[in-house]
Amino acid sequence: MWNLEDLYKSTNDLKIEKNKKQIKSKASLFVKKYKGKISSADSVFLLSALNELEVIKSSMSKLVGYAYLIHSTMSNNEAISSFYQSIKEFGVEIANQTIWFN
Repeated sequence: MWNLEDLYKSTNDLKIEKNKKQIKSKASLFVKKYKGKISSADSVFLLSALNELEVIKSSMSKLVGYAYLIHSTMSNNEAISSFYQSIKEFGVEIANQTIWFN
């Protein structure tokens, strides 16, 4: 079994909800700042958008990675399965907000 405490202490770690709020906020700001403005953007503006999107995706990867790894070791645990599903749904929500940039 993996030691995942470098990511989060448990599925109830308060950092998970804090990180979700930060990701959601950053994704909303990303949309407000860049949506509809990319086609006429200069290279500095595009680089800024890419850097901000990378931060969002990196933070999301930490959450999804943790959820996946803990689920893969305890897939018979209903609470863990529910946690994994909720993180996947959150990931879809964030992806839906930023997919226009891809």
